[in-house]
Amino acid sequence: MIFSMASVGGRISLIVAALAVVLALYTTYWWRLSDVVAERVVDIGSEWREAGFRVQYAGLNVSGYPYRLQMALDQVDLKSHQESYDVWLNVPNFKVTSHPWNLKHWVGIFETPFQLGANFLKMEVLVKINDGRTSLVIGKTERPERFSLQLNDVVIGEEPGELIGRLDQLQLHIRDVSSSEREYDVGLLVHSLIVHSGSANEPHTHLDGLVLESKVRGPVPTQWEASSLHNWRTQGGILDLQRLHLSWQGVDVELSGTVALDHLLRPIGAATATIEGYREVLTALNKSGLISGSATIAATLALDLLSTTSQETGRRVVQAPITVQDGILSVGPIGLMHVGALAAP
Repeated sequence: MIFSMASVGGRISLIVAALAVVLALYTTYWWRLSDVVAERVVDIGSEWREAGFRVQYAGLNVSGYPYRLQMALDQVDLKSHQESYDVWLNVPNFKVTSHPWNLKHWVGIFETPFQLGANFLKMEVLVKINDGRTSLVIGKTERPERFSLQLNDVVIGEEPGELIGRLDQLQLHIRDVSSSEREYDVGLLVHSLIVHSGSANEPHTHLDGLVLESKVRGPVPTQWEASSLHNWRTQGGILDLQRLHLSWQGVDVELSGTVALDHLLRPIGAATATIEGYREVLTALNKSGLISGSATIAATLALDLLSTTSQETGRRVVQAPITVQDGILSVGPIGLMHVGALAAP
């Protein structure tokens, strides 16, 4: 009996000792990993600076032991200066979390309001976001495989203080298609967007929702500059619009097609659209100055001949081809509006 008790006690001591060794090894691994991750953040900042970005942050803190690996960045300030535009981001606090045993998946959280700004075409736009989250999955080849971004309570304004619009939620999802190094699935969701008219006498436009499902082929432009867009065009760049759905104030638009760029960096492509409430769409384009009064009348008459009546809503519905070529966007046989280059060649 005494021998048996001593044997049990020895086994317990051995188990405790083994657990202590495992804990010590894991603790050493976690702290070493926290150092490596912090060093990698510093390296990324240096790489971005070499690429022309301004990268600043007040502090970097790694925590979460033992279950998580969490990095907290304070007062993050990013700025990209290009020839034709500036973009900057100011985030008071940003937390990025992963698990020590799965560093292929990172989740970022914006817990406090932050700002995004852009300066282009002599106009400064300021975007205020209440909160958000992001997710990044790294693939086997150490390339980003999936990226998701969600922003909530977004307010868009033009300096000095003119309100452009606001939206409840924006979601962006990008997936690197494994069968090709230059093909990406892109999804975009916008919920409840209000665009201000800029006049007290004009009603605001309320976009109930926007859903985009698309595929981007070719080397994605890293900058909104002529050189990057030209490289995307010459390397087979194509935007495949698998589904674009818009709904607002009784208008419903469903569209699918393909878009590329011509040698002058103007959009070129073809699509098929099903539009319920096309008269309201044409009227809105005319009021905004995008199409002329004669084009509005001609397009309305042509689409009236092609339209049918929806049995569900009783509204006129039309299915028509949409093309853009040589700088002209056409609906059916009617040239509707001019479309310029996305950047000066």
